[in-house]
This record gives sequence, C-alpha cells and structure tokens, in this order.
Amino acid sequence: MQFFSTCTLIFALTLAGCSSAPLPLPPIQPAPAQVANLRIFVMNASDSAAQTAGETTVTPYTIQMRKAVQRSLTRAGFTVVVSPKDPTDLIAKVDTESPWLDRPGLASMTLTDSQGIVVEQLSVVIVRDERVNIDERGPVAMIELFARSPRITAFAQGHRRGDCEKIDLPGRPVLEIPTDAK
Repeated sequence: MQFFSTCTLIFALTLAGCSSAPLPLPPIQPAPAQVANLRIFVMNASDSAAQTAGETTVTPYTIQMRKAVQRSLTRAGFTVVVSPKDPTDLIAKVDTESPWLDRPGLASMTLTDSQGIVVEQLSVVIVRDERVNIDERGPVAMIELFARSPRITAFAQGHRRGDCEKIDLPGRPVLEIPTDAK
C-alpha cells in the first residue's frame, strides 16, 4: 500500500513539475499623448459578434488575435470600446493568415473612421509559439506601429474627413495626411 501511495505522490509531483506558468506579456510602449485619447472598437472580437455579423469563415486563431489586439490597445493606454453602439473614433478590422510551425503568418489591421473611410492599414509578421495560443509580440508590434503612425496622429489632431485630402483607390477611399501636418 505504501508503494502505491509513494508512486502516486511521485507521479503527481512529476505532473506538477511539467506544467508551466503562463508567459508574461511582452512590454508595450505607452501611446503618445497626441493619440492616447482615441477610442477604438475592434470588430468581431468574440465568436458571438463574428457570428452575428455573418462572419462564417473566421478561425478561432483570428478571434484570439483580435482579443490580443484589444489587450495591447488597453495596455498602451487607449480606450477600447466593447459595444458597436458606443461612441468610437476608429473601428479596427483585424484579419490573420495563421502561422504554421514551418512558416510565419500575417496579422493586418484596417482602421476606419465612423463613415467607413480608411485612415490607416498596418500589417505585422506573426509567428507560432507552441508555449502559448497567441504570441503577443505580433499584436504589441502592430499597436506600437499604430500609436506612432503619422496618419493616426493627423487623425487624432482633428484632421478628419473634410480636413484631409481624399484620394480614391479601387474600392476604398483613403485619407491622406494634410500637407501642413507634421
């Protein structure tokens, strides 16, 4: 009987030693003051929101990436809007091409104003890390690019639709930075 309880204890300790603590989130730079007051809504950041919107081919990985983008926005000091009915400055649409073990993937974010005008588009390479579901370095890099984007800075400083030069690209109007913006 003692042999059985000793073996059970050793097995339990072995299992406890195999479990790993979650990896800490990578550091993120705080948003510059010029853009920190922006309110951002990340579209379809939950399974139910994606289903309600009719997104039938979204992967669980993409939903997790959208949540990671929300976390990174919050950690950088932005206000993340959780309801599409609440006031927002920018709407973020996040899509991914999932990474595999042998090749990296891509995360992209298109930011529009409330009228649907594209303000900025960003992409970052994402890699697979078997220790975590989502490697947070990708979303952190994307939010740091977003926070320092000249287009986002111009948008935050009031150069919104009407104050910006509008150029037409196939299928999407895009805001250009005014010539007097720095």
